[in-house]
Amino acid sequence: MRKTVGLFRPLRFDHLDLTAKLLVKYSITDTFEILDDVLAKEFKGKEGRRKIINNLTRVWSGGKKEPSTFQKEVLAKYNASDKNDKIIYQYLMTSLAFPFFSETTTFIGKYLKMSDTFKSSVILSEMRNSYGSAESVYKGVNAVLNGLKSWEILSEGSSKNHYVFKENLLEISNEFQLNLLVLVVIQNYVGDSLTVEQINNHASMFPFRYLIRKEDIVSSQFEIIEDRLDTYISILS
Repeated sequence: MRKTVGLFRPLRFDHLDLTAKLLVKYSITDTFEILDDVLAKEFKGKEGRRKIINNLTRVWSGGKKEPSTFQKEVLAKYNASDKNDKIIYQYLMTSLAFPFFSETTTFIGKYLKMSDTFKSSVILSEMRNSYGSAESVYKGVNAVLNGLKSWEILSEGSSKNHYVFKENLLEISNEFQLNLLVLVVIQNYVGDSLTVEQINNHASMFPFRYLIRKEDIVSSQFEIIEDRLDTYISILS
């Protein structure tokens, strides 16, 4: 089965922030209309704007539907947060909404364990091995990289093809955010469960400083299984 890219343009902090504010005040239909009016000043093509808005709402509400109870809880906490926490929520919810984003950031994290710089062409090659060589894969990788720049997680290096990670790690100690991170990592994993150690060292979470312990797992979405060696976390079906 062919894997879907889904991302068309970089998800910018200001656009995601506005979308989150609108969704707590307006219906999804009204949110679409307001975003279309706002984005028309910057993006002239109607079809292009529609794709951007679909991506923005997919992060917070799953697309053209009202936010779920869980998403409403995220939005409430997001809108009461400072900028650093907002970046954390944006990153985690984007990872949840777009497996392509999560897989791309996993490759980025793996390369950053070896060096604080990398070439975008290396990440593109990895993603083409996984998703194929369609133009959408190239656009998707660029969308991820430029999104990470918008969040000031990455910056451009000495040339346009190079990216730098300065390790200005965002701290996650909030219980809700920690449980959201666990959900993101496990949901994007191909198996049934992960150990706490695997979650604490997951490459896709390279922008963050965090430490998850068994007692931090409080969400009813998870099952905790312990043996003599490890603690495993899985998502309840």
